[in-house]
Amino acid sequence: MRLLYQTHARFLQQLVGPSCVHAAAYTRTADSAHRLLESSPQSEFKHLIQAELALQAAVLGLLEGETWLAAWQIRRCWNHVQALKSSKHPAPARLRGLFEVCLAAVPDRYQWVLDFLGLSGSLTRGTAELIRSAQANTFFSQQSKVLLLYTYRHLHAKPTRAWEQAQKEQQAGRSPILWNYLLAQLEIENLNGAAAQKLIREIEGEAHRLPFIWWLSARISMGRSDFAAAEEALARFEKHYGGRLYQHDCGMRRAALARLKGDRQGFQQQVKQTLGLPEPLIDEDRNALKEVKAWERAAQSPQHQLWLQLKMALDGGWAESARATLSQLQKFQLNADERTEWNYRKARLEHKLGRIDQALTCYRESRKYPAKTNTWMQVASLLHEGIIHEQLSQYRSAKKYYTQVFDYSNYSYQSSIEQKARAGLLRVQLALSAHEP
Repeated sequence: MRLLYQTHARFLQQLVGPSCVHAAAYTRTADSAHRLLESSPQSEFKHLIQAELALQAAVLGLLEGETWLAAWQIRRCWNHVQALKSSKHPAPARLRGLFEVCLAAVPDRYQWVLDFLGLSGSLTRGTAELIRSAQANTFFSQQSKVLLLYTYRHLHAKPTRAWEQAQKEQQAGRSPILWNYLLAQLEIENLNGAAAQKLIREIEGEAHRLPFIWWLSARISMGRSDFAAAEEALARFEKHYGGRLYQHDCGMRRAALARLKGDRQGFQQQVKQTLGLPEPLIDEDRNALKEVKAWERAAQSPQHQLWLQLKMALDGGWAESARATLSQLQKFQLNADERTEWNYRKARLEHKLGRIDQALTCYRESRKYPAKTNTWMQVASLLHEGIIHEQLSQYRSAKKYYTQVFDYSNYSYQSSIEQKARAGLLRVQLALSAHEP
């Protein structure tokens, strides 16, 4: 079952956040799994692996536009899950939880696939199954804990719950590489770069076992303007990770490093090199490519370096640096897109620091301007306003903002934003039902 452990966290990330699963990795997993199937006489074990493969193949099918293939794979997975329904073993409990959570998180544009199959997922049931598996104190509990962390963070919109879970596991000293890394990610999201840096330094000696430690280290170092450390971490990540994944992301970061150091020629060369890379395979690289294309057009702007500095400060978890840069940008005459971005970035800063009134004001301000290229920020502001009202138990207001997300189309990060808005709608509808007489 070791190969399943290695793919689960990445698989759920693909559905609700950063994407790490791609066709080549799935093929390698499938080949290994089929060898295990041939050597295993246990029917329960076979159902488990076949269900895992079918679920991952379904996600890949959706990502690549092969919706009928995805539908067939979802049905296959459901059949195997049903065969394991009466099992008391924690492994099927984790699988049932994963299946329910994944179906509940399917984006709206693919909902017709589930309707056609007569299937639906329940975030509540899925979470309960994952909790049961996590508490079983077996080999599978570790996998379920990682899945629960991402479920709380992205689908339940409970970052504090996710952080508490990661901190508990990290302090217990179980799998320190994994939990230091996951907790560092959450500390960055909370704009606590110093805590993230401390966690990463504790495990940097083991980064060859998990190269993304260097990738996270590069982000942290860039955010605090430690360019030499960032360049070294990027170089190590590229050397040990290899392959076609994260090429555009690393190219984008190298371009940003050159620009922040005042090396315009190096910046232009890195932009040209990144634009010349093969077609990106994962969301991180697609988003990085969009950023680089935008930078190519905006490089002559007098405040371009400040915008890069702001993005890298937030991306690395450094709140004070971000606040100082926002103050500098405010001195410029900003156009509509820039005003949208300034207010959105300020809102995210205030939101993460717990200044809710200021965050709400800035979210609303970010939608006042006719943005051309930053539409996604205006849609994301609706999503975050919905999350705030939901956390304040103002469920009708939350529903209004979540619903408005679906009034927009053809913008960056659409799939991720819509998934989170749909999960939010499911949560508030349950809450409203519970409060109705």
